[in-house]
Amino acid sequence: MKKAVKRIFIFPAAIILASCATASRKITPAPLRGTAELIDSFEEENNWYAAGTSEPHDYSTGTDTSEEWSTQGDFCGQWSFMRIPQNGLASFALDLPPQTDLTGAKAITADINNTSQNPLSVFVEIQSAHQQIIFTTEKITLAIGENINVRFELITDKEYAGEINSLVFRLKGKSASGELFIDNINLVR
Repeated sequence: MKKAVKRIFIFPAAIILASCATASRKITPAPLRGTAELIDSFEEENNWYAAGTSEPHDYSTGTDTSEEWSTQGDFCGQWSFMRIPQNGLASFALDLPPQTDLTGAKAITADINNTSQNPLSVFVEIQSAHQQIIFTTEKITLAIGENINVRFELITDKEYAGEINSLVFRLKGKSASGELFIDNINLVR
């Protein structure tokens, strides 16, 4: 009887260990629909900034690069935020992105690792050279953990499609303080 009991406990433990081993494996991104133009891979330097350092009602606290997680290359962006209240935002911006003309663009994609304790809503805001918001994508809910090829659909027939000055990722919704890892940001045409 003791041997049978040991087998019952050993078998579930083996399943749990096997599932942990597969959970830590790096996920290969699925192919994109369209032609991808790299906006940022975070391999060379960090050009992003936390808007919370200059906007009083924004809960972002910093940006950096990290080797903790990535989907391509060795580095990713590491974006930090303090506790976000129910209707609050944490914003992370890139001024003068490599692609300033979004004419004909279909989407912006990114690989995002949500390390917070809650799912987070995220959307992308595109601003003109005059700091006017010219487009805001739909909110997408990020699950806890890895979210690969998150696709933010664009409508680029707007008046200022050729005069893009900044790209802003905004986190919305109640959350404890935390970090978000982001990699492989692309413009898809």
